[in-house]
Amino acid sequence: MNDRTSARGMIGLPRIGVAGWSLRRDLADRFGTGASQLARYATRFNCVEINSSFYQLHRPATYARWAEAVPDTFRFAVKMPRSITHSEAADAVLRGTRFARVAADPAPVPVAADTGGWDGLSYHRLHGNPRMYYSGYGAERLERLATRLCPASDCWIIFDNTALGEAIPDALWLSGRLSK
Repeated sequence: MNDRTSARGMIGLPRIGVAGWSLRRDLADRFGTGASQLARYATRFNCVEINSSFYQLHRPATYARWAEAVPDTFRFAVKMPRSITHSEAADAVLRGTRFARVAADPAPVPVAADTGGWDGLSYHRLHGNPRMYYSGYGAERLERLATRLCPASDCWIIFDNTALGEAIPDALWLSGRLSK
C-alpha cells in the first residue's frame, strides 16, 4: 500500500486531520470506539499532527505507543522543533531531504503563506482566521480552500484552530466534502 492510500482506502484524496487528537465531548458520537482518544480519532481521520514536538522532544517509546494505537494506513506529521525557521536556506535543506515546509493560515511571515521545501508534498496548517486558534472556517471558506489547497498529489491539511474546538468540525466537513 502506498503512502497516498488513505485510512478509507481511497487513493489520491488529501490527508485531513487536526493538530492533536483531543475529542470534544459533544462530537464523541462522530467517532468509533477505541482504547484511547487517539484510537477513536483514527476511526475518522487518516492523519494527525503531533504539535507537542514543536515544544519538547518525545521518547521513541512514546512514538511507538502512538503508532501501535492506529491503523497501518494512518500517518503522523511530527512538527519540527521551533528552532527551525522559514527561510530559503531551510527550504534548500528540506528539499534535499524530502521534507516539506508548511503553508500556514494565517501566515506569520509572508514566506509562510506558501508551501516550501520538498515539492512532492503539499502541507497546510489552518490555525483559524481571523482569530488565530479560535476561529472556525465555515462551509463557504472551506469550499474555497478545498478547490485550491492541494496541487500536489500528496497533500495534508491540518486544522489547528483548537482553542474553542473548531478544528474537528472543520476537518470533518472538509473530509466529507472531498470524499464525495
